[in-house]
Amino acid sequence: MITILHNARKNMGDFLIRERGLRLLPAGAVLNAWEPLTRENINFANQCDSIVILGGPLLQPRFYPELVRLTDDLDRIKAPIVLFGVGAWTYPPELETYKFSDQCRKLLDKVSAIGTRDDLSRRLLSDNGYSSLTIGCPALQDSKGTGKRIQEPEEVQNICISPPADNKYRPQAAQLVAMVREMFPTASLHFSFNRGFWSGADMRPYQQAGVCYNGSFKTELDIYDKCDLHIGYRVHSHLWFLARRKPSYLLHEDGRGQGQTELLVTEGVDAWDGFALHDLRDTIEWDLENNYGSLEHVPGIIDELGEITEEFIAEEVL
Repeated sequence: MITILHNARKNMGDFLIRERGLRLLPAGAVLNAWEPLTRENINFANQCDSIVILGGPLLQPRFYPELVRLTDDLDRIKAPIVLFGVGAWTYPPELETYKFSDQCRKLLDKVSAIGTRDDLSRRLLSDNGYSSLTIGCPALQDSKGTGKRIQEPEEVQNICISPPADNKYRPQAAQLVAMVREMFPTASLHFSFNRGFWSGADMRPYQQAGVCYNGSFKTELDIYDKCDLHIGYRVHSHLWFLARRKPSYLLHEDGRGQGQTELLVTEGVDAWDGFALHDLRDTIEWDLENNYGSLEHVPGIIDELGEITEEFIAEEVL
């Protein structure tokens, strides 16, 4: 039995991490990581096999106590603390200078095991003096995809487009939609707002391209189910599709996306690169002509990460 802490508040990706984490782990208690532990929480957690803090871009310079509140006195916690599927939120050039606060180091020094969601995050921890194992993001582990190959749609009828979180990429996102509409003139295009609707945004370029959208993350997974492939910026939209063995193409807004592209050996592109959309189009067109060959190895990587995750749980969590 374990106590699980999560950060699922608004972002669809965090809710997906919580959902998949709860399927993988035998939870005795599920608590909000951003709230301080009560005396009763601590007493219960100390009787558990471990306290698991679920992933997301948790590895930020001041993640404790800003993202993970726990308690001011970490000595009150006696059970082993495990970080599970955690990742960094950084641009790769920052890796050499990426440092954790003294408070974060107190928590990291107390942690018994760390499973990262990509090798970029593992290297960041190593550079700061902490060992870890790459297990992938919990969102990758979906029983509906395990052991299967990438699905090759006979006809692309529905496409999910995940728009960027960073406002500076909105002009590029409009160009992306126009490109996708040109490539797939008869397909229905669906926007997936992982963190809620773009308040105050000019949606006319997207409406003109025939994009369907709404502002609620609660319906995102329904949209995903009906779509044949994903193209866009949001990491967990990308991971959901690949976990279900559906084609997906990612534009990196920062190191979060780059870490997943490196881990899964896919053809993701840096959104800040001037040739990003050109390179993205080349990859998609090649895949359409070659049975999605750029993704054929991805299911094997995900299945292998699933086995590594199972071993990590058995050895470090339970």
